[in-house]
Amino acid sequence: MKVRNANLDDAAAVAEVIRASEEAEGAPIDMAAEDIRSFWREIDPAKDVLVVEDDGVLVGYVDVRPSTIDAHIDAFVHPRAQGRDVGRLLLEGAEEIAARQVDDKLPRRATFVHGNAEAKRLLEQHGYAYVRSFFRMRAVLDAPPPEPSWPERIAVRTYVPGADDRVMHETLTEAFADSWEPHQHTLEEFVRLMAQDEQLTPAASFIALSGDEAAGAVLSKKRYGAGWIQSLGVRRPWRRAGLGRALLLHAFRAFYDLGDRSIGLGVDADSPTGAPRLYERAGMHVEVQYDTYEKRLTSTAT
Repeated sequence: MKVRNANLDDAAAVAEVIRASEEAEGAPIDMAAEDIRSFWREIDPAKDVLVVEDDGVLVGYVDVRPSTIDAHIDAFVHPRAQGRDVGRLLLEGAEEIAARQVDDKLPRRATFVHGNAEAKRLLEQHGYAYVRSFFRMRAVLDAPPPEPSWPERIAVRTYVPGADDRVMHETLTEAFADSWEPHQHTLEEFVRLMAQDEQLTPAASFIALSGDEAAGAVLSKKRYGAGWIQSLGVRRPWRRAGLGRALLLHAFRAFYDLGDRSIGLGVDADSPTGAPRLYERAGMHVEVQYDTYEKRLTSTAT
């Protein structure tokens, strides 16, 4: 087994490892090389990613994404390499990367498909404990979605990359400020990672306005071979009025008109705004549950 950093030429092989791993865990996803390259815009594969090769064939992958709140680890092992210590190699390598990226005061977090007993065992052996769950949800549109019902005095317009970057960034950052994983990107990072991403779908991205103020927004992409709601948020003064559902249905219709019949998103299972229930009422269902485990290197006590 050989462990090394990744490079852009590995994108297709990495996508294959993730597809095979997720399918084996009952969470199939149409991961493609362009999805990997898009994600690698957030990190440096030459420093923040490790792959494991067996006779020149990739059988394992891990990336470590640093932020102001944690270092997040995502690891995948090809089914044919299960039971060969690949997971341990990836986790220990990821922890070395995290030690370089962030201060010891920040937790290390790792996420895996719910029910993956081997991942759970490995993480617990290395001092991790369960902290949170997330859902991948999906809507399959057999017919045009219903027209949204907009709250009074709300107007909506299509997001224009470049011209609307600041308002989109500020709206989503404020909307997610009280979430477990708040948006941490600066405007410059938002532009590079979202507005300039080739997977961005402006035609299905919208800003809702109350007069001159942005009340909410939805940012959409094409990911995993389908439509994808990257972020949907409503600022606090306009919550509980149906705006989130209206924005979601508006994005659904835009994707439907673009020819996309399958639309997914990721969401905190314990979202403080009750987002999973909103999505279910709009016709989505939970496709996969992911569990996040955490390890703290220093005590949080004061």
